[in-house]
Amino acid sequence: MLKKLISYSFFASLFIGCGSVGIKKNYQTSYKISPGQLVKIEIPSKINRVECGEKNHEISMRESQKFFIYAESYFSKNKTLKCAGLVNGKKSFEVDVQVVQKDYPFETLRVNPKRVKLGKKDLNRVIKERKLLKSVYKSGNKSLLIDKSFIHPLKSKVTSFYGTRRLFNNVKKSQHLGIDYRAAVGVPIPSSNKGKVVLAKNLFYTGNTVILDHGLGIFTLYGHLNKILVKKGHMAKQGEILGHAGKTGRVTGPHLHWGVKVDGHWVDGDILTKLNLP
Repeated sequence: MLKKLISYSFFASLFIGCGSVGIKKNYQTSYKISPGQLVKIEIPSKINRVECGEKNHEISMRESQKFFIYAESYFSKNKTLKCAGLVNGKKSFEVDVQVVQKDYPFETLRVNPKRVKLGKKDLNRVIKERKLLKSVYKSGNKSLLIDKSFIHPLKSKVTSFYGTRRLFNNVKKSQHLGIDYRAAVGVPIPSSNKGKVVLAKNLFYTGNTVILDHGLGIFTLYGHLNKILVKKGHMAKQGEILGHAGKTGRVTGPHLHWGVKVDGHWVDGDILTKLNLP
């Protein structure tokens, strides 16, 4: 009888909380990703810094589930990469990331010639806006601001997918680093998640634009709006109307351009909505 009690106590202790022996979680240590994609990588709670190559990554510090978001550049030529989790500077956990190249579709577009071959005035404006945007993306909140997963801003037809290679007016090659949704002028545009408005103004390429900072290096952009309804500094809720759809900036017609930037890279927002966050 005593042996049975001892045996029961031992196995029961394996399933009791942190004060007992506990069960060690099996963390995934290898991932596959393509240029322009992102992945959520869970890490042990003791990790306080993550390095992928020579780059540090912001970590979600919520002890219930500690993770970081790894994003691969659309222009990446990487094949394999190692991410190391460190505890007080010492390597404690390692993840292998395999980068698999992907072919994206191609399309030709005709737009206002002045939006393709820029005059001196427009070129100076674009240069100033690039500097502004660079400062906006560098000053993001390091803590995660959201409390639920991302959703698509619209449920309408996608007219141009992320990653599509483009030729404007048969002279300028480019790539579409966002998702275009069909939207008539005036259609309300909601936020895909809770976030702080860090930009709300007209830009040369994306027209009337709103950018939200969601923390942890995650930003969403809502472009070509007809009207902006929020101001810089406002904390928007998920689903809150940020403005109305339009056809401002470099466009072929009215629509919503939804861009997702993670850790400095424009990535496929469709994948972001499939991640179990926070």
